[in-house]
Amino acid sequence: MENKNIDLGDLVADATYLECAIDGLNSFVYHNFVAEDMKDIKVESISALSGLLVSIQLLVKKHVKELAEYEVNL
Repeated sequence: MENKNIDLGDLVADATYLECAIDGLNSFVYHNFVAEDMKDIKVESISALSGLLVSIQLLVKKHVKELAEYEVNL
């Protein structure tokens, strides 16, 4: 594993990206699931939701790892 310095600015930026991703997820769910008639939900919407969740999960894992590395380097 490479030893890199974690910058506080990078952590803040990642947190902002996560916040935006969650906002986007919220909007996507509202427009594709809540506002729609439940019987009209498309498989494509479910697949897109799954992709959004996986990408957000990866961002979260990266952020948690970098926070831990930042804490160790304090």
